[in-house]
Amino acid sequence: MKLTIKLCLLLLIGVITLSFRKDIDPFLELLKRFETFTSTYPQEKVYIQFDKPYYAVGDDIWLKAYVLNTKSQEPSQLSGMLDIELIDEMNRIKASIKLPLNKGAGWGDFSLPDSLIEGNYRIRAYTPYMRNFSSDFFFEKNIKIGKSWSNNVFVNTNFSYRKDKNIEKTIASIRLNDQNEKPYQNKSVGYEVFSGVTVVDKGWARTDAAGNVEIAFSSPNSTTKAGTIKLEISIDRNKTVSKTIAISSFATNSDVQFFPEGGQLVEDHPQRIAIKATDPKGHGIDVTGNVVDESGTLITSFRTDYIGMGSFVTQLQADKKYFADVRFTDGSQKKVQLPAVSAQGYTLSVNNMDATNLSVRVTASTALANGGEIKIVGQQAGNIRFVLSGKLNSQTLVATLPKKKFTAGITQITIFSPDNKPVAERLVFIKQPSDILELKIDTSGLSHAPSGKSHIKFTAGELGGSFSVSVTNSDLVAPDLNSEGNILTSLLLTGDLVGYIEKPNHYFLNDDQQTNRELDNLMMTQGWRRFSWQDVIENNTPTISFKPETAIAVSGKVVNGKKVLSKIPVFLMSKNGGNIVRDTLTDKEGKFNFDQLVFKDSLRFLVQASPLKKGSFLELRVDEQINQAMTYNRTPAEMDPNVNSTLKKYVGQSEPLFRGMEQMGFLKKTIQLNTVTITTEKRQKHFENSANLNGPGNADQTITADELPPYYSLLDLALGNMIHGVKIIRGKAYLIRNYRGWANTKAMALYVNGTRYSDSDLSNIMAMDVQAVEVLTSPGKVALYDPNDIAIILVTTKRGPGYSSKKPARVDFNYANIQPKGFYTARKFYVPQYNQDGNNIPADYRTTVFWDPNIIKEEKGIYDISFFNTKAKGNYRVVIEGMNKIGQLSRVSFNYQVKSGI
Repeated sequence: MKLTIKLCLLLLIGVITLSFRKDIDPFLELLKRFETFTSTYPQEKVYIQFDKPYYAVGDDIWLKAYVLNTKSQEPSQLSGMLDIELIDEMNRIKASIKLPLNKGAGWGDFSLPDSLIEGNYRIRAYTPYMRNFSSDFFFEKNIKIGKSWSNNVFVNTNFSYRKDKNIEKTIASIRLNDQNEKPYQNKSVGYEVFSGVTVVDKGWARTDAAGNVEIAFSSPNSTTKAGTIKLEISIDRNKTVSKTIAISSFATNSDVQFFPEGGQLVEDHPQRIAIKATDPKGHGIDVTGNVVDESGTLITSFRTDYIGMGSFVTQLQADKKYFADVRFTDGSQKKVQLPAVSAQGYTLSVNNMDATNLSVRVTASTALANGGEIKIVGQQAGNIRFVLSGKLNSQTLVATLPKKKFTAGITQITIFSPDNKPVAERLVFIKQPSDILELKIDTSGLSHAPSGKSHIKFTAGELGGSFSVSVTNSDLVAPDLNSEGNILTSLLLTGDLVGYIEKPNHYFLNDDQQTNRELDNLMMTQGWRRFSWQDVIENNTPTISFKPETAIAVSGKVVNGKKVLSKIPVFLMSKNGGNIVRDTLTDKEGKFNFDQLVFKDSLRFLVQASPLKKGSFLELRVDEQINQAMTYNRTPAEMDPNVNSTLKKYVGQSEPLFRGMEQMGFLKKTIQLNTVTITTEKRQKHFENSANLNGPGNADQTITADELPPYYSLLDLALGNMIHGVKIIRGKAYLIRNYRGWANTKAMALYVNGTRYSDSDLSNIMAMDVQAVEVLTSPGKVALYDPNDIAIILVTTKRGPGYSSKKPARVDFNYANIQPKGFYTARKFYVPQYNQDGNNIPADYRTTVFWDPNIIKEEKGIYDISFFNTKAKGNYRVVIEGMNKIGQLSRVSFNYQVKSGI
């Protein structure tokens, strides 16, 4: 929420003498630079609410996005758009949307077509402005997607590790069953092991009588901890099924780390040391152990409290080395050296267990207790919450700070030495119940009858805000209360930290001493944060390449060879709707810019430059969109190698619903086959990111970006007559008559990045965006797709660097046809309309009972939600989230029962 920024110079009676004078002006200047820095470069953070935690192919992902300004802690007014991507295990973008934002909120959805495979997907979201800063602070969430359609192989995998002649080995023990749990016996299995996008091993194996196969491979020497195994399982002589298995980690050893409070160990100072122990996948594991010196003398013992984290207090000497003898629950042991002990320095200790006050204790070595003046600064999200100054006439200073000075969330406390250098630092989490917006819920209108109409009303104070609601059948979609992310965990905790936070909601479920200790241990072991004082001291300002955007822009330059052309008229016109017509003149650098464009996705434009003199030569160059670089999954610990087995119950319960929706016309399959046919022809050209279900490059013809002529803007023009036996007419591709026995009466099907385009129009695709075109004309390759298709064109678009071995020459003319990505128009959640008897919907067993991303406030400040229960009896769960106009966050969840006879 928005608060006035103050320098709170607190008088610490009897402990610290407050002494801001002219001789500490350098520190005042540092604080001014801090304020300038955080005001000039405010940041944003994103939270997305989903209708449920996991999905099946055929589902829709319904989502609501909230964007917060970290400086003001209000709904962001910086950005007016948000990019959201659905990314698969191979780090390929399977779908993306651009959401318009209104006062920091927007909503949309993803359909999950049956061309997707089951697996671990993730949602990545960021505003254009967030791209100026670390991608570690983009919103990311792992989502499991199961599959029942066309699925006849279920995979169950366990990983183990061993050393073979001093070489680290990862062993994947895989069991392959059909949908009836009958094993696939004596089947040939081809495999490729990937670390990121690099193949580190490949080969063939064969299942035994129980359907088991074991794949052993060397663990790669790579900073990429996670990977995937791609399987090709020969079901019978002519049928092969592809599967992907997630590898959470190639590591073989558990990791144990020790973190001194404040940052360093100092001799003869009693200090708290935090411990964090994780297994190879990154999950916390509980350990016990002893701290001993180099001679083996016992110093103290320790144990973790919760998911591998804990802390203990000890006092160490600078002239000795110390080790931790760590014992794991399986009986194994590990010896870990503790950080070195400094002979001199400062220590920082914070007691955050009191509900109303925060206690800060600073100690200094004897040589540093010389009357020098230290400063203690606390900041939250770029806002100074307090500044304390005191002379070190003794070795210890203590301060007590009222928590009402803080807002809810992470506070960074830093000690500055007399020469204004940060010398100790740690994070604390402040719980501030007054910052959480309380919703007053009226559930008296809930119906407990199947197909009954329910009403929920709530009030949210006088300010108003933006709220969303999800109602799910919790018997079918069981939440993990400790692990689920929500608006509070994301915007108050995980959104300001780098790294994997396991079970984030655990710290918000209870407000007792034990939970608060566990949260404080997390703060001591999760050291990376959004802001660094060193950046201010060294004036490390970020490069702002992406300005905050509230609308879409089309820009470029007009040149004549190397000469820029100013005052050239440039014209922009939408070609297939939108009624957008703009004109402008190039500036003195030859640049033009059409900004504040608001249009829906799939709109095409003509951009044309007119020479001042007839016959004059000019080149119009439209700026290409710079795609965000792909990042690896930040939370590989959450990747499940057995998604379909894990979600088997949910997937099985979803299939009757999908069949019913298909019968009613709300769902359409694009793949009708239960088996997959793959021929064994040699791949023509292999490249990354292909969604070809036959395998990348396994096509009748492949055309890469290098081969496309550079002077055509649209793909239909660029392809021209390059495809053998194919003619392109008005943007659509047709097989030439008598080519392989087919006539040209039906256009070839078009898939882009694995998603089918219903209009098959190649003129909707920009040639410069294409990585490769794969053409499928032989029956064996087309058989994987819709049987009604006689031939298929697969387009893979460019994603990040490395898509081409050579850079084609750039040739431009005085016009260009472009198709920039427009705003996504969110669909409305389907709500059945019941008759009075509630029996007109034949198979209403929705797992998401209701979703509304934009709850409208009625008269008298009341928000009213109404929906129908499904026909399924059982437990239903309601989750309402949102924020008001000043950034107060709110979350309410509750359950109710639906049963017969009500």
